[in-house]
Amino acid sequence: MGSSHRLKRKRGKLLSCFFDDDVLCSFRKSEKSGIMNRCFKCPFYKKFVEEMEKEEEDARDFELMQRDFEAFLKREQERIRRECGGGSDES
Repeated sequence: MGSSHRLKRKRGKLLSCFFDDDVLCSFRKSEKSGIMNRCFKCPFYKKFVEEMEKEEEDARDFELMQRDFEAFLKREQERIRRECGGGSDES
C-alpha cells in the first residue's frame, strides 16, 4: 500500500488497469491512453488472456453439448415416429 500511496501523490489520480478494473495502473497517464507494450508483460494481462481462453473453451464445449442434444432429440423423434406407425392418420 505504501508504494501505491506514493504513486498517487507523485502522479495524481491513478487509472484502472485495462485488464482488471480492481487494479490501479501506475503507467496509464489518461483515459485516452491505449494499451501499451508493457501491458503485455503485466500479470493482469496474462490472467485476462487465460480467462478469455477459458471462456472460449467453455463456449465451444457448450456448442458441442447443444449440437449433441439436438441430434439426440432428432433421433428420439424419429424413433417415436417409427414406433407410432409413422404418424400417418388412418381414420
